[in-house]
Amino acid sequence: MEAQQHALQKIRNQLMKAVDIRNVRGISQFFGFGEEKPFNVPGREVLASRCRKNALFFSANYAISAALVGVVTILLNPFFLFVLICLGGFWIYMSSATANESPENPTKIMGRTVTPDQRKLGMLGVSAAVIVVFGGSILFTICSASGALAISHAILRDCPSICEEDELGFLSSEGDQIADTV
Repeated sequence: MEAQQHALQKIRNQLMKAVDIRNVRGISQFFGFGEEKPFNVPGREVLASRCRKNALFFSANYAISAALVGVVTILLNPFFLFVLICLGGFWIYMSSATANESPENPTKIMGRTVTPDQRKLGMLGVSAAVIVVFGGSILFTICSASGALAISHAILRDCPSICEEDELGFLSSEGDQIADTV
């Protein structure tokens, strides 16, 4: 069990490094500007390898593209944007309402004294419920559209410089060994 936790911790650390802003690939490398055939359909024998390597190599770019898809989708849905603005107002109100909190003057909700941690947990729960209820389909759209874009790019992009730039160790055999243990 401890070996699995160690492997999961190692994978988590590598993923955090991969999505780091310093690992964003340039737009010319991401889209293959200047290359003869930057996108092509791979054969079955290289499909999984190319998809895995591209997913790891361009992971920061995929995170940025998912954020852009999210922003555009939310801006195109004014009701959900209104809901998010109301949630932001709720958070600001709660932080300003409890600004004068002291041990002599604790915050009380429905007659019960509430600690700051309990208040934050309650606000997170209410916020998550409101987002899921009012924006469940929007979140699904964001996840599916950004996932489809990332998967199609990972499959079709033939990037010759991936083998040269394996600074994180994702593409080595050690990454395969970690993947096999999980």
